[in-house]
Amino acid sequence: SDNRDGTYDIDYDDGEKERGVRAELIKSLGGGSGVDEDDIDEVLKRLKQQVIRAVEDKGLDFIECFEHFDENGDGALDERELQDGMRKLGIDLTRNETRSLMDRFQHSSRRGVIMYRDFVKALKIPRREEDTSSVERELRDELQRLSETRSGR
Repeated sequence: SDNRDGTYDIDYDDGEKERGVRAELIKSLGGGSGVDEDDIDEVLKRLKQQVIRAVEDKGLDFIECFEHFDENGDGALDERELQDGMRKLGIDLTRNETRSLMDRFQHSSRRGVIMYRDFVKALKIPRREEDTSSVERELRDELQRLSETRSGR
């Protein structure tokens, strides 16, 4: 709120309050997140490099990289899973940085989560033909196994 003396009172999300803050001390934060988008670009670049390294050097596929983050195995990454996964990679992010990073991934209709295809798309990882065929094969095998389990065979 604007005070008569030209200062502002600030109420933070965590319940903290600041009174009488001079305007020149208030940094414009583009939406209030306080996140430098160039830093998020750099985090995304580092993540892409680590995923590519895991695929090329360790022989992992993109699904295994995605599963590194998907702690509960539901096929979607929420904010906490992304933040925990990044921490495991040695990249510590604040909550606002994690939210900003999530925004880079979200192309699907499910808000607040990152789906596998969004993960691959946002990292702009070129998908080779064998990657998609192996994924399709894995999915078919899993669906077959599930249907046999349900029918009691």
